[in-house]
Amino acid sequence: MIVDIEKIFKQYVTAYLVKNKGKIDADKIQDVKNELYISFQDTAFDELDGLTPNTYYDDKTNLLEQILKEHFDSGVKVNDYLIDALKRNLSKDKTLEFINSADDRLVKIGLEIAQFNGAEITDNRLIGLLFDKNSSQDTKELAAIILKESGCSAVNKLIDKCLTEDNVPGVLCDIIAGTTYKRDDVTQLLLSSLNKNLDSVPEFCSYLSRHGDDSALDSLCALAKTVTDKIALKELFMTIEALGGDIDSIKK
Repeated sequence: MIVDIEKIFKQYVTAYLVKNKGKIDADKIQDVKNELYISFQDTAFDELDGLTPNTYYDDKTNLLEQILKEHFDSGVKVNDYLIDALKRNLSKDKTLEFINSADDRLVKIGLEIAQFNGAEITDNRLIGLLFDKNSSQDTKELAAIILKESGCSAVNKLIDKCLTEDNVPGVLCDIIAGTTYKRDDVTQLLLSSLNKNLDSVPEFCSYLSRHGDDSALDSLCALAKTVTDKIALKELFMTIEALGGDIDSIKK
């Protein structure tokens, strides 16, 4: 039988708040919840066979994958304590099986575990996840973090892939902008992404600022003359100045 530890925690918080009704200011409730979460971890519960959330999975190391599957099948949210138990016990080979799965839920958990146990994920798999329409945003963000930490070779492979794409999303621009400097093909890629995402000018301007290539100035100044949204225009001006450009001529 699956134990819903998240539900137990909610009941734990509710019982405390009811018991202390009128004693806690409304603006302090979140602080109280944070404090309760700490004490909750080491509190024994009947629903956990007299164990605490921190120790519940300690004697279930051979059943962790089965328990995870049962969570998926039942729709009960996978709790942090199960994830932590998997981090401590899952082998690197099994972690890679998770990451190479077609099930995004397993992939995401596999990526979390890989950050803990150091399982070596291929650059191609990480890049594939970033472009996979079936990957959740959480999975893509984890893949981006790991790829960013993988070094220049992985980033260069990502850039080569991005250069073949029509519209590069922000999560990928973020990696590229933060790991390269004044690279012409990257500058053109970032400018193209900006022009195709004019509803997100502040975000894409930030990537150009970080990349630091003043060869983007002419394109940015030209775009600034056509933009009417005040917030977007302000961001463009800030980016132009950050790259050493002069905004006075544009304002006239």
